[in-house]
Amino acid sequence: MAKVKMVVIFIGVLLWITGCKPIQGLDDGELIVEEPEELVGEEVLVEEEEKAPVVVVDEVLEEARKPNENDPNRRYVRITTEFLNVREEAELGTPILTKIHLNEIYVILDEREDSKGLIWYRLEVPGDIIGWVSSDYCQVSRDKEMLLNQSSE
Repeated sequence: MAKVKMVVIFIGVLLWITGCKPIQGLDDGELIVEEPEELVGEEVLVEEEEKAPVVVVDEVLEEARKPNENDPNRRYVRITTEFLNVREEAELGTPILTKIHLNEIYVILDEREDSKGLIWYRLEVPGDIIGWVSSDYCQVSRDKEMLLNQSSE
């Protein structure tokens, strides 16, 4: 109980120092901003602050996930069915983004197992589309040349 009193006193002192005071009749979370009387009706020029560049975290993560061409662990996938759905998520029943076709080869960006134990590969396909394909219709290898040779047979 003593800690609660100290916190209440601290907040009260902080409000008093900053010149803030509670307004009677306001609900919790309600905010009223009042201009000082000397500024009412006056035009005030405010210098613009220098703004840091906006970085979209998803774009940074996407770039970081792209495989390095010199990475010895880089894996490729060859499509082994006439067409294969590229899905939004690694799960059957999620929206289809596009379709890819027999013998096309892509770099695997990520791998995930779904709730039913099915393995999915994350690929970037034409049109800058990044989505998931079922491993049931793919052949995987670190040897791209071998996959290319099999696709021409």
